[in-house]
Amino acid sequence: MKPKHFFFCLILFIQTVKAQDSLRFLSATTGAGCYRVEYYNNFLFAGTGTTLRVYDASGNPPFQMLYEYRFRSIILDLKIKNNFLYVAANHDGISKWDITSPSTPTKLYNYVPDSLNEAAYHISFYGDTIFVAYFKKVGVFYDNGNSFQKLSTFGHITGNGYIAGGDLKNNVYAYTVGRNGYTGAAPDGVYFRNAQTFAPVSFYQQTFAAPEGVIFGKNTSLIHVLGGTQNTYNPFDARGLFYSLDISNINSPQVAFSDTITDVVMGLAVASPQNAVNINDTIYVATNAALETGWTILSPAYGQVYAYDATTISNVNLLTNIYAGLWHFDAEVHNQNMYVASEWYGIKTLNISNIYNEVDLGNTLTGGWAMKGDKFGNTMVLANEGYGIKKFDITNPFQPILTGTATFVSDTIGFCQNVKFSGNGNYIYGLFQTVYQFRIYDKNTLSLVGKIPNIGGVSYGNTDMQVWGNKIFFNGNTGGNDSIQVMDVTNPASPFLVSKLPLKENDMKISDNGKLFICNNEGIFVYDVTTGTPSLLASHLFSGIQDGKKIAVINDTIFAYVTWKGLVRYIYNSTLNTITESTTVSLGSLGTPQAMAVDQFGLYIGYTKFGLYAYNKQTMTQKSWYRTGLDLKGYTDIWPLTDLYCKDNLIFLNEYFGQTSILTMDNSVVTTIENSTSSDSSPELIIYPNPSNGNFVLQQLKTVDKKSLQNGNIEIYDVYGQKVFQSQINSTKYEIHLDLPGGIYFYKFKDKEKIKGTGKIILQ
Repeated sequence: MKPKHFFFCLILFIQTVKAQDSLRFLSATTGAGCYRVEYYNNFLFAGTGTTLRVYDASGNPPFQMLYEYRFRSIILDLKIKNNFLYVAANHDGISKWDITSPSTPTKLYNYVPDSLNEAAYHISFYGDTIFVAYFKKVGVFYDNGNSFQKLSTFGHITGNGYIAGGDLKNNVYAYTVGRNGYTGAAPDGVYFRNAQTFAPVSFYQQTFAAPEGVIFGKNTSLIHVLGGTQNTYNPFDARGLFYSLDISNINSPQVAFSDTITDVVMGLAVASPQNAVNINDTIYVATNAALETGWTILSPAYGQVYAYDATTISNVNLLTNIYAGLWHFDAEVHNQNMYVASEWYGIKTLNISNIYNEVDLGNTLTGGWAMKGDKFGNTMVLANEGYGIKKFDITNPFQPILTGTATFVSDTIGFCQNVKFSGNGNYIYGLFQTVYQFRIYDKNTLSLVGKIPNIGGVSYGNTDMQVWGNKIFFNGNTGGNDSIQVMDVTNPASPFLVSKLPLKENDMKISDNGKLFICNNEGIFVYDVTTGTPSLLASHLFSGIQDGKKIAVINDTIFAYVTWKGLVRYIYNSTLNTITESTTVSLGSLGTPQAMAVDQFGLYIGYTKFGLYAYNKQTMTQKSWYRTGLDLKGYTDIWPLTDLYCKDNLIFLNEYFGQTSILTMDNSVVTTIENSTSSDSSPELIIYPNPSNGNFVLQQLKTVDKKSLQNGNIEIYDVYGQKVFQSQINSTKYEIHLDLPGGIYFYKFKDKEKIKGTGKIILQ
């Protein structure tokens, strides 16, 4: 393709993109609390939310991070076989990585699930055959060294049932089925199949709790069941279950041992055995947050890893409880060290040379879980469990850069629920669920400026906060969202509570002209907050059992999700102070959203399980869809989409496990970034042919400085912001050969570390 033809095609391509009018993923922050951890040759491979990370574990913690790669969905399992890493990443499916050089893994190939209803949870091996526990079925694949070849599926679960985990030994594949508290699905328990024919062999029904996973004994005919937690069925009973089945007669599994694990403190410690590691038939069980019976809560907080001696079928017994990171999900043991995948502590490393007297060697923080966030200028902040507050430079929305954290040092845990910038952007306000519950930080240094202790009512995952001038409005949540508290932050060093609005709220937004919009069980309300005392301007009351759950506001247009009604557009008349219902549409089976936001390009409705939907604001018809990261056994309440907001033509989507994704519906944002150059004298670059099968030519068209291209280098990134190619340039016409999966990639040409040209390439 000749250069001039390339530019003509590029113009057509950009025009086509603009006509699509769709949600586009730009980038995302990386790292989260640790969910999975695997050891390999002095390296730790960690699944931290949507990010795969590699750490050097040859020394003492905190370990140095060497590599990271962001998936679009949650990493739920890691398995290492020989010098290969296998990753199950939810709806990204399964992928295989060459880890001959552990610090620089190479992705070889992957298999994306066949349908939107599939989510890869767990991987088991049977020679070169791979069994993958999906959300609703088990998939069987042959790893032929060049790709995954699908062989069969079985165990198709209907209704609200799900498959949580599996394991393989000899000729038997075992997998667990749970119902998440619902009826109408296959019974809970452990299902056994022939690993060659996939035919059913037997079944053991579990009647207490909802099973998570299974792990076979090494030298015994036992299989150990991670029985999950009773709070799946009953929120007032968070006990867990671990038990062992004797399968010497596979047709009739018999219980050899059972242990009900106490939660001790209702609502604090959920005893949910989820994953385990078998070291010579000592079974180390990660129990999420189970506390030892009679144990006094310490600071820092710990849960327990339970160690069981399972060397003898007739005498399985509990050896001890090992202090581990609170809210932990996985454990790995190598030699004398245990590595625990933890929400708040990242990777907690323990020396267990004396199993009855473990030594805490320290933590390797991996990111914490994402709550709510905000943006001001080129800075984004994120409320976070574990880190407190995280600050990012998003000057380039394609590559967010973590620039600081405000973690409690003396207060042990930075359990931040909500974060907002001050009106002038000089300060960051944080609502915390731990210790001092409202804090003010300097935006640049993240140093503590002021605080209000014991404000009360900072509710987990449900604390709204809005800012107008020197006033902050947040829902009290004491007694069930029964008030909106008002704080005065005129002097950031001495903030204080001013008053309360005796009004319940389910969601609230504030407009640029100082109008506070609130929806609750009774209706929609508009307050003027520009004066000293908030005053009610208008209200629209619901009828019957309708309930306003979520709200989004742009100018004088209000969008609300109302139960028993649907998505409703209201018009607020600021002259008459009236609210008039305009248009109503049904969202069907999608139900109540987790979050809503709006900008000039569309209305956005977010769900943990179903994804992000963009609607036309006028016609209320769907325009676009983006799949969010979590498909985990139907959980939409305890691990939800935590925030959705629009700023400066960008859309920010916060996911508890997945951190912050940055999207846009504004095509000019994309084209401006992709075609920007640092100065008029920069070389005019083209890459052609584009699209290509992997062979591109990078050419400099301007003749002002022929050496400019020769003295630079080209970097290519995938849509996750991961660098996938880099090369020095030694000619004004340079050939690039890319052996990468098909898709969209972004290039940057650098000359002496200065970005001189950027753009997009497409591999077919």
